[in-house]
Amino acid sequence: ADCLAGALAPQQALRREVAPGLDFISAGSVQAGLAERAELLQRFQPSQLLESLGAHYDVVLLAAPPLLAQADALAAAALAGAVFLVARAGVTTEAELCDAIRRLNLAGVAPHGVLYNDA
Repeated sequence: ADCLAGALAPQQALRREVAPGLDFISAGSVQAGLAERAELLQRFQPSQLLESLGAHYDVVLLAAPPLLAQADALAAAALAGAVFLVARAGVTTEAELCDAIRRLNLAGVAPHGVLYNDA
């Protein structure tokens, strides 16, 4: 959020080598509400940020909040080259997965798969 709002350049927000071969940019310190986060994604051209990072990295992974809970997750999905849903064993229901896939499809996004964790 700090990069999108212009408070930090991506190079300033970047944490290098948090694990071997892995650099990281956190969600940031901007404490915005739901509407403000969605507006940041629309107003500040995150696609330019992702393209800039993509020029320096083989893979840029964007972790978003739960799709069914927050509108900005759908906006982030529209920017991604590939979308994977994450389902938690014993928590995420089949109906929730179907609803998330339906919402993505309505936004013109086709998920590439589901990552099943805590199995």
